[in-house]
Amino acid sequence: MACNLHAIEQMQLRGRRRVDGVGHPKFDFHTEMDNWLPDVNKAWTATTPEGGFRAPSTLGALGGANFPSSREEIWSFVAFAETLWDLEKPKFAGSFQNQGKRLLTYLPLRTYEIDDVVAALRAARTWADACDALLILSGVGDYVGGQALCTFFFGVCKGDVSRFAPNLDATTMKSFCLCGPGPEGVVKKMWGGAQLGKSEAVKRLAWLAENAEARFQALGLRFPFQQDADGKRKRLTAVDLEHALCYFSRYLSAHDSLKAAGARIVHDKLAGPITRGECPRPSIKWFAKLNEKTAAKRCDTWLKGGVQEAFTS
Repeated sequence: MACNLHAIEQMQLRGRRRVDGVGHPKFDFHTEMDNWLPDVNKAWTATTPEGGFRAPSTLGALGGANFPSSREEIWSFVAFAETLWDLEKPKFAGSFQNQGKRLLTYLPLRTYEIDDVVAALRAARTWADACDALLILSGVGDYVGGQALCTFFFGVCKGDVSRFAPNLDATTMKSFCLCGPGPEGVVKKMWGGAQLGKSEAVKRLAWLAENAEARFQALGLRFPFQQDADGKRKRLTAVDLEHALCYFSRYLSAHDSLKAAGARIVHDKLAGPITRGECPRPSIKWFAKLNEKTAAKRCDTWLKGGVQEAFTS
């Protein structure tokens, strides 16, 4: 069984489910995980037969795009993408440029590995087991695997994975997560620059999650939106803290690279146009790549509409 998690999620948004010839959902981990620029997907889509899947306009820049979701489509996409390396232009959003051309080797391999992923996911009992299932895929490390699993769990399955992982105890995410370099670095700073291994960083993320509620109460902080579907208070998990610190690491990066002078340039150039709806608000990923010297030029390019950000930004 092959599955495009991103495509399934978006088809659920428009009330449809994409299936293969025998009625099984497809699971090819593609656009969501690899962060191709929207124009890459759209340019490939233009080479595919009319009448095929097209993403709804609610996906912004990805509206109208197809996502490779069968072995035939993936081979077609790989052949198309190979031609892009002669153009010396970005193919991926943000820091995903370092994937390089080796990604084109991984994509076909994943179509043969996905059966093992599905089997491992069905057998998973803990969040750690489920994470290990995703890491079977070629070229998928902790950051990408963790994000793909969260997209599947929260986006596709809406928190109920019983159909795909009937034995999974989702409460185990309170004490385990896959940890990317951003949150790992923040944890090190929170503990005074201590040199921690990844497993120790995960333990400390779990500790933060376990103690967050008490700290919120001590500080008089209340978050009324932090509720489960039944209205009960939602307790934070290690997965929640990993995501929170991932974005906080980008704020730290923007703070350190822009400094006061660069931040003033960004504010002066973008605050007004964004407030008036003349341009979209950039993601924190975009801000994190600026510095004092590049801020003015990058902001001007943004205002002219010359920047693409992936849907996941």
